[in-house]
Amino acid sequence: MLQEDLNYLSLLKASHSTKDLRRVHHVHTLIICHGFPLAGLLGDYLMVTYAKCGALNDACLISETLPCRTVFSWSALISAYADCGRSREALQLHQNMADEGIEPNDYTFVSLLKACANTCNLELGRKLHVDICIHGYATDLFVANTLVSMYGKCRETTEAEQVFQGLSRRDVVSWTAMISAYVEVGLGEESLLAYRQMQEENVSPNKSTFVMVLQACCCLVEREEVEGVDLILSAEMILDIGLACHVDAQRVGFMPDALLSNTFVTTYSKCGAIQQAEAALGTLHHPHIVSWNAMLSTYIQQGEGKKALQLFRKMQYEGVTPELHTFVFALQACSILAGNEDASIVEGHSAVEVALDIGLCLHEDARRKGCVSDVFVGTALLSMLGKVGRVLDAENVFVGLLHHDLASCNAMLTMYVEQGEGNKALRLYRQICEEGMCPNQPTFVACLQACGSLEEEQEDTDLGGTTVKAISLEILQGLHADALRKGYVTDVLVANTLISVYGKLGAVKEAQDVFCALPERTVVSWTAMLSIFTEQNLGHTALQLFHLMQEENISPNELTYVAGLQACASLGESHDIMEDLVSFKARYLEIGQALHTDACREGFTSDVLVCSTILSMYGICGSLQKAESVFNSLPYCYTDACNVMLSLYVVEGEGEKAVSLYKTMQQELVSFNCSTLIAALQACSDIAHLETCYELHFHTLLLEFDCIPSVNATLIHAYGSSASMFDAEVVFDKYPEPSVGLWTSCIAGYAGVGNPIRALQMLENLQLAGHIPNRITLTSVLSACSRAGFVSDGIEHFVCMNGEQGLDLDLKQYSIMLDLLGRAGDFNRAGDMLLNMPLQPDLTVWSCLLGACRLHCHVELAEYAFEQIMKFQPQWAAPYVLMSNMYADKLQNFAELAELHIEDVLRIQR
Repeated sequence: MLQEDLNYLSLLKASHSTKDLRRVHHVHTLIICHGFPLAGLLGDYLMVTYAKCGALNDACLISETLPCRTVFSWSALISAYADCGRSREALQLHQNMADEGIEPNDYTFVSLLKACANTCNLELGRKLHVDICIHGYATDLFVANTLVSMYGKCRETTEAEQVFQGLSRRDVVSWTAMISAYVEVGLGEESLLAYRQMQEENVSPNKSTFVMVLQACCCLVEREEVEGVDLILSAEMILDIGLACHVDAQRVGFMPDALLSNTFVTTYSKCGAIQQAEAALGTLHHPHIVSWNAMLSTYIQQGEGKKALQLFRKMQYEGVTPELHTFVFALQACSILAGNEDASIVEGHSAVEVALDIGLCLHEDARRKGCVSDVFVGTALLSMLGKVGRVLDAENVFVGLLHHDLASCNAMLTMYVEQGEGNKALRLYRQICEEGMCPNQPTFVACLQACGSLEEEQEDTDLGGTTVKAISLEILQGLHADALRKGYVTDVLVANTLISVYGKLGAVKEAQDVFCALPERTVVSWTAMLSIFTEQNLGHTALQLFHLMQEENISPNELTYVAGLQACASLGESHDIMEDLVSFKARYLEIGQALHTDACREGFTSDVLVCSTILSMYGICGSLQKAESVFNSLPYCYTDACNVMLSLYVVEGEGEKAVSLYKTMQQELVSFNCSTLIAALQACSDIAHLETCYELHFHTLLLEFDCIPSVNATLIHAYGSSASMFDAEVVFDKYPEPSVGLWTSCIAGYAGVGNPIRALQMLENLQLAGHIPNRITLTSVLSACSRAGFVSDGIEHFVCMNGEQGLDLDLKQYSIMLDLLGRAGDFNRAGDMLLNMPLQPDLTVWSCLLGACRLHCHVELAEYAFEQIMKFQPQWAAPYVLMSNMYADKLQNFAELAELHIEDVLRIQR
């Protein structure tokens, strides 16, 4: 080789190492100017240098001018095409090379294997593997490592393992290629085991090894359940592996490194380790957008919407341009902020207002960057607008999307359900089906929930005699059939939602069918079924199911215990008329206590709902003392727990205790809600405590509950019970169009203060206002008539409401009528009413009748009433006392008559 050739080769080598394309062009120009022929090594090297500098067109031109292309030039050109991502052209060059009869060498095979890996061309890769064996390169470590990598990229782990196991010597590249192959198919455990074996063989990892191991950790975190070969890998263990890798990388001097640091941020983020992720991000001078997004994703997963938005702002301050995923995460952060009840006020503005303002600004930024029509950004924006209740804005965004995919439709469905727009959700579902989209799990869950909300949305809608519940059930069955056809009916979340909605619509059998058909039942499935049985007053079945659930080793959660305790409470309320009340309640009290003990052992009694249900169960099952004991043991007063105790005190006639608890709540600054005020006002009604009524009225105004009819109705009733109808009418007169409840409270008030005339006038005014009295109204009117002895008025209203107005009367109204007739001594009508009652008389009815018989000394009817009472409560002392007094009065009357008779006889004889 001439000295000039050597000089040009030296210049090309220098250009090759620096990848200085201008310098290569300059050297090429000099070669042409000096008339040197591009043949042999000089021509090959010029072409290789162009290829390595990325100038493939120039390299091809040189290649075509070469008088004879060698394996060196072919390999260089193939390698350049493969490295530039033009793998199919690289593979075509291999065919051209074969056509010219040039045999490949080890470098050629390496480049071709890379091209196969890039295109996932497994078939050609296997052929190349055979050629490699034929040419004797199978034992070449460089070639073998690339073979392992190629099989890994093509997701053929078994063949990668065969090549790997066949190596007589393995270096760090071999191990990293094998680890990468495992990661490619999500075999995180095998990746970590390979890494451990690599360390045991004293092979030092490189940066790529650490990246692959960290990606393996991410694979494991993304799986729901992670089981290794030797042990079960928990999220904490995976995080420990990541931390150990971090220490190893620092020890061998690989840190700080941009690629590794970015991967550590991603890994820590996947593990939910916010502090470690923040620390790793802090070590980067110029974090990659992937790292920013990973950190944002972590905050979103942990529900830290505020931190995510702060990071987004910091990212913008540092001049990093957001990409599509960045906008998605930022909008999701706004959704979290809007739903965060704890951050109700932010610098004088509600969290919803702040979230909306930020979200709209993000929307504008996304629009300027041309991202607003992207379906992912649009879907995140839809979810955010749905969270803040901007249905119309969300609909406008949805319409403006260039493409409606299932994710954006699901976001709209979820928003409609959350905002109580079940009808719109179901119409959108129909549109999804008509457009040929295939519904998935979130689609079915949202639509099923929409069915459950229809009855609440349209309770006042006239549907031509068909109930909303019946229509909802029909739609639900249609959705059930669709889910069955699409294969989602065995999906746990879909099935659980089906069970819940069937239960809500009263279709217990259908809910049971779905439950029984589930191949695997979660605690949520069991709890949903338990709740349905409890709500449908099937307490015995609920408790049997609870027992069966434990037999199948399903651990109850908080809501399971709530359902079980509610079942005990409902059974405690449904007293069997043939059984003693005390022993009846005691049976379910014992079961409730056992559930309480189990809930304590599981640590669930700190849950507000569980605690409140325990209190309610004890109170309903007749152990107010036990309820007080549990309540007094609470670390602090919950509003819900206080409300339960207030209600129990009211039910048990402990008005003084209820008022005392209300005052304690004031002293301990426990927040009030609507239920608190209603229960406290009911207590005031029981004890006629006018001063406390005034206090509660003040709180009603202060907390702006005075616009709630149920609160005002209870307030009017409390004033009436406290004999202050003037104050009651002041509250009543605030309403230009009072509801039936308000009218009824006033009527009850006048009945209570002994002013039946005014009570009947109020009833007349109620009817003149176009309202139809309800059962509670009738009860108050009948009470007024009973106390005043207005028999004819009482009978008239009873007959009118039972016949003309078609009210379904209960035993309370019959009890009052029997009391009215009995007080008037009209036992003929009372007897007829007993015979013709559509309901089975209860203890209260017979007690009222017995009291009336005692008043008029009607022994025969009293004895019959006494016999009936004994069937309910044979140990109750009061009926015995009444009968004893009645017999005594009868004997006294008989003695007096006998004495008068003797006096008459003696007078005649004289």
